[in-house]
Amino acid sequence: MAKTWVKFLGNKTICNDFSLYLLDFWLVKSSQNIIGSVTCCPGCFSIYRGEALAGVVDAFSQPPQSAFQSLVMDHGEDRWLCTLLMRQGWRLAYSCSAKNSTHCPETVGEFLRRVALLRSNSNRAFLNIGGAIGF
Repeated sequence: MAKTWVKFLGNKTICNDFSLYLLDFWLVKSSQNIIGSVTCCPGCFSIYRGEALAGVVDAFSQPPQSAFQSLVMDHGEDRWLCTLLMRQGWRLAYSCSAKNSTHCPETVGEFLRRVALLRSNSNRAFLNIGGAIGF
């Protein structure tokens, strides 16, 4: 365990990635939860009601018909699922007491690819759900 923390603290890329998670989860998702609904529940850290998924499984399983849909549906599938759920009227909640873990990029290139993906998915998600949540 101690070796893991030494590796973590000694790697600026991992520290930077960790700080982005802190910002996203402790600030952004907490704020979204207060105003009504979280816009993206990260796939592996999420639990959904079967009843909610049953209402969107057909739309979620449709293949993309355009390049834009491919970006939205395949590269941001967790956001796409959340968008579909919110369009059906479900409220997505965030719990700060949940426990989770993830792989952190260890190289600058891997880190930059992840940041670019997260940012582009956030922008597309806002365009998709803006009307659904009143913007």
